[in-house]
Amino acid sequence: RARGVLALVGLAPAELKHLFGGASAVVVTADGTKPAVTAVIGTGDGAKTQSILDTVRTKAAAFAGTKLPAFAQVALGNGVTGWESKASPEASIVYGVDGTTALIGSSVNGVTQVQQPAAVLSDDAAFKVATEQMPAKVSGLVWLNGDALWNLIEVNGGFAKATQEQIANLRPLRNVAAWSTEGSTPTFEAFITIK
Repeated sequence: RARGVLALVGLAPAELKHLFGGASAVVVTADGTKPAVTAVIGTGDGAKTQSILDTVRTKAAAFAGTKLPAFAQVALGNGVTGWESKASPEASIVYGVDGTTALIGSSVNGVTQVQQPAAVLSDDAAFKVATEQMPAKVSGLVWLNGDALWNLIEVNGGFAKATQEQIANLRPLRNVAAWSTEGSTPTFEAFITIK
């Protein structure tokens, strides 16, 4: 089935190596009052990855027909020209390739924030404290900023049906840091900061 889906959008299975040549991450930021989700994928070949994504864009548009709004060129960060389809009033499909990094997100602003962050995560005081016991080399990392998450949920009405007791129980959660390691004895650790 996977091969059939890949063929429909013009992507040969052998080409996946160009899309997943390095580290990858999913970053959630705030785009105004809405969350923006961006997948960041280290690629083996930026030019080849651009070509693959462009092919997927044209094939997917033909496959979806009028259900998928047309893609238009947009300016992303670092002088990158990307493509955006306004899939819904709440979210778009946006992609671009910055050097050897592919970015696929739900808004132009979200992708640009990831390309040009206002602050570096490793400088965040809460992140430093939560990850001070983290090994130098990890295979996976999850970081959740509780304060930012609660604010985003609240602004979007996520607590409308919650009781005051439920909100009070959640509010002390400040952040979550979790990581995994590989090797002969893989590990997984998580640290939760509560205040």
